[in-house]
This record gives sequence, C-alpha cells and structure tokens, in this order.
Amino acid sequence: MWGVTRGGGGPMSTREALSKIRNCGYDGVETPIGVAMVEGKGNFQGLLQDNNMKYIGMCFSQAPAFLMPGASGFENHPKPGESLNDHIDSLKAQIEECLEWGCYKINCHSGYDSFTRDEYFEFFDRILEFQRSLKTDVQICHETHRGRILHSPWLIRELAPMFPDLKITADLSHYTCVTERIPQDQVLCDVVDLIAPQVYHIHGRVGYEHGPQVPDPRAERWEPYMEGFLAWWETIWRAAAARGDTEITFEPEHGPPNYQICDPYNDVPLADIWEVNNYIMARTKDHFNQLNIQVTPKTD
Repeated sequence: MWGVTRGGGGPMSTREALSKIRNCGYDGVETPIGVAMVEGKGNFQGLLQDNNMKYIGMCFSQAPAFLMPGASGFENHPKPGESLNDHIDSLKAQIEECLEWGCYKINCHSGYDSFTRDEYFEFFDRILEFQRSLKTDVQICHETHRGRILHSPWLIRELAPMFPDLKITADLSHYTCVTERIPQDQVLCDVVDLIAPQVYHIHGRVGYEHGPQVPDPRAERWEPYMEGFLAWWETIWRAAAARGDTEITFEPEHGPPNYQICDPYNDVPLADIWEVNNYIMARTKDHFNQLNIQVTPKTD
C-alpha cells in the first residue's frame, strides 16, 4: 500500500486501492497497523472482506512515533523511545494489536542498527520468547532492512543460526546496497542459501550496488539484476518447499519517490511504480510457474 493509498503517501483511498489491487490479481495487501488504524478496525476489515483480501500487518519497533494523524488505539501503549526496552515494549504492543486485527501474517522492522552487538542478541532473545508465549499460528517475521538489526548480511549470517525459530522477511535489495555487491556475488549468494530455510515472506524489490531500488527493472540495463533477484527468490521458494510449506508470501515493493529515482530538474519519476510492481508480480509468477518445485511432506 506504500505510495498507493493516501495513508501510504499515494493518491487513492483505501477502498479504491483494494479494489484495484484485487483486480490486478493480488491475494492481499501489506500496510502498517498504524496506517490501517486510521481507517478504523471495522471499516478496514470490511473492505478486506469485500475484496477477499488477506492483510499482512507491519510493525515498527520505535512506534507509535510513526503513527499517522488520526490513528487511535495506542493511547495506553508504551510511548516512543530509543532504548532497547522501548523498542521491545513498542513492538510487543503492535504485534498484539495485529493479532487482535486478525492479520494473516506480521512483518516487523526490528530494533536499530545503532544498538550494540549485545543488544542485537538480547533483542531477539526477548522478542522470540515473547512470540513463543503467544502460542499463535500467525507467522511473525523480522525484515532484513537498512537501519534495523538485520541490516547486514554478515550479521545475519551469524545471528540466524543462533535463533532457529527466527522467521525472516527477506528484502534482499538492502543487502546489495549495504555491501555494494551485485546479486550474482557468490558470498551474498551463500548468505541467501544460509537464511533461506528461515524466510517466510519476501519483499520483491530489485536493488543494486548503490541503492535499494533500480530505476526501472524492465530496462535492459537492469536485466542481470532482475535475473539475480529471481534466482535468490527461487532459492527461498525451494527452501520453503523443503520444509513442507505449500505457500509463501511475496510482495512487490518498489516504492515511490524518494525511493524511486526522479528527474532532478522536475521531480518526475523515471518509471511508474504501479506499473513496475505489476511487472515484478507478473515476471515473478511466470518464473515460478516454470519451476517444478515439489513440496516435502511434513512429518509432524
């Protein structure tokens, strides 16, 4: 919904957006719980039901500082802050709110990259203990995002094996940017191979060495990057099938300006993001449908 609805910085109402998104062939939407709260729980859930759409809720661990004007429901929740405890308390409150809303899945922007190394590990010790206490089947995932704890592939290479029940949202565009490497780089590919069994949600954005979003993945100039990301996503799909999952979620996430590069003289985007995301969706479906992925039956 980023750059699509007025709550996400775009031109459309939520009603208009959901209808248009459904007509394009999507099964659901992802938007921050704080943005959804502007619509009101009953209204938002009604719009989802009208369009037969699932909802992936987003949480930001420094919230409710991010909440949109008009959002309500967090008045008695922890106030925004910068400490480790502030981030943990705020994220717990938002996860509980997402569960109250009946979210299909939850995606978290977790902690800050500026935490100390010990705080990185304490954060996930405590958050994962909290998640286990919820006894929910809803998948709660933590995103590989710049500025967050999982900002670095070199860190997640160490951290993921230490927390086998950590579920990951893979936005690998950040890793090409952070490391200034192409998606064919073997060391990066090794990291993707390592974390793939723990990935349950994908943000489908194509990054490059100097930014998290190529100007237009449809252009011939960026085709090797598009192919590299498709190969990474295929690795994740195959890992999901190997653990017995019959489904994994994928969200095209090329974002609006200033994520999207614009002409510096008139601020016109170099590509229409709605068209780009629909291209990513169609290209990804086509690639997936060409694969013969067999799901390993679960034994438990």
